[in-house]
Amino acid sequence: MIKSRREAGVICSVVVVLLAFSNIPLLYGYIHKTPGLRFMGIFAGVRDANVYFMMMIQGIGASPIIENYFRPGEPNTIYHGLFWFFLGKLACWFHAPNLAMYHACRIAATITFVPLFYWGTARFLSSAAERLTALVVVCFGAGAGWLLMILRHQQYNLPFLPADVWTPEASAFYSLMAFPHTAISLNLILLCMVLAWDAIDSERAKPAWAAGLCGLILGFINAFQLLVVCFGLMIFLPASTLLRYDKASFRPGIIFGSLAVWPLGYYTFILIARPGALPGAVVRSPTPLAYLVGFGPVILLGLVRIVFLLRSRNLPRSDLFLFCWIIASSILMYSYPVLTQEARAVLGIQLPLGILAVRSLFLDILPAFRLDLRGQRPGPRRKMAAVIVSAFVIFALPSSFYNVFDRVARLKNYPESFSLTNDEYEALEYLRGVRGNDIVISGEWVGIYVPRVARKRVWVGQYDYPSYKERIEFIKKFFGGSIPDIQHYEMLRDRNIRFVFYGSDERRLGGSELGKAPYLVRLFKKGIVEIYEAPILNSQGPSVESLESRDQSWRRGQDRRQRPGKT
Repeated sequence: MIKSRREAGVICSVVVVLLAFSNIPLLYGYIHKTPGLRFMGIFAGVRDANVYFMMMIQGIGASPIIENYFRPGEPNTIYHGLFWFFLGKLACWFHAPNLAMYHACRIAATITFVPLFYWGTARFLSSAAERLTALVVVCFGAGAGWLLMILRHQQYNLPFLPADVWTPEASAFYSLMAFPHTAISLNLILLCMVLAWDAIDSERAKPAWAAGLCGLILGFINAFQLLVVCFGLMIFLPASTLLRYDKASFRPGIIFGSLAVWPLGYYTFILIARPGALPGAVVRSPTPLAYLVGFGPVILLGLVRIVFLLRSRNLPRSDLFLFCWIIASSILMYSYPVLTQEARAVLGIQLPLGILAVRSLFLDILPAFRLDLRGQRPGPRRKMAAVIVSAFVIFALPSSFYNVFDRVARLKNYPESFSLTNDEYEALEYLRGVRGNDIVISGEWVGIYVPRVARKRVWVGQYDYPSYKERIEFIKKFFGGSIPDIQHYEMLRDRNIRFVFYGSDERRLGGSELGKAPYLVRLFKKGIVEIYEAPILNSQGPSVESLESRDQSWRRGQDRRQRPGKT
């Protein structure tokens, strides 16, 4: 709740600084040009981002049930890409590049998050000083992981990596900096919990309906986060009755569930009716120490809050709500094998932790020393309170600085990990102009960009599916140069592979001389990058008899080379 121009000015300043700071890696990637390389606009989660672009390009179609271009030749229907499908359709409507829409969505979510979080904290923090402290800590702070990373850079071996600098979902700043779906999910989690709190606290139905609508949208973007929200409310409602003897109505929870439960039902049906159609990658949580260090400052203040509440024998409903939110996320973060992607549950937990820490700081620690920052009277005690609050805020900031400069250092030292060569990019752009979305065979690195740039299906490009190892062995065999033409031809024909991408990565796999193959037609050449077409789907293909004849000649040559010489 904004009550003064000064508060509004501070919020706008936070928005500007957050946008500038979180986009430093992206700007650096475009400004720092490496000769011969083209930065592809993604500085974190390159593989995952190209899967998202693969879904976005299909937004030009009408059906939200889309195809996984990374898995041709096997069941590859995608039932979980609704957000990316509609984001791609939005790009089509505005005639905008998918990359521009990707980052525009992330930036819009970042701008929205700042005033939304400040508005939400008004339910739990009474003064502007408290709300602004929480806003800065959550938007820019993370935890104490930066201390361990200093040791790591001094060549010390760490038993674990702190979550605030290693797990993107653990830090609100990292979530806003890197991915549009996590940024939007963060906004929707906050809306769900704040509106649900309003409905429960006031016993009004209208906020519950609004929370349910936000939950419905959240569920189709990230069903796992909706599960966390529902679990938190399921814990809070009975806990409030048992621990506080509140005669709270369960009506807001029922209203919320009646609207928000449908995505969970949809994905449960898909899981039962089409097993294997949903993402099967296991995403385990790191050790609890990684979270304890990653959220160190706010966890410590949360424990202080618990001690003061136990001493006072009073449990405010607002604190109980925050505790239940944290408990729900903590339980689901270690729910494997019931939930295979348990690490996703950490997204949003920093919000209640940050609010609870600020409550502890202003309601417990400062009063214990007879200090107060909320009043208007100046004096040494107010200055001391300001020093304590500033120390807490400053201690939490360096991890986010580390996240930014770590990304910049990766872009500087390993630009090839975020780029294609200019020739590779031009080749894929050429391939995009060829009609159809037939299968392309290439090395794994170029393969992750084929759907995004060339709008074609690719034989191998992602690793989180069962046939990955088999496909990798296939491309090693194909580009290895140790098999005759007839076998090469049959490998393409049997898998309906039409295009062959042949660049530096593919050449390193072996000595295959594709330019001499009678079953290939060269379409493109730039530097060492070539694209060949195998006209195997029509009468232009070579006859099997001619290839068999070449195969017999090849075998006779192999026999002569292997025959021992005369003594």
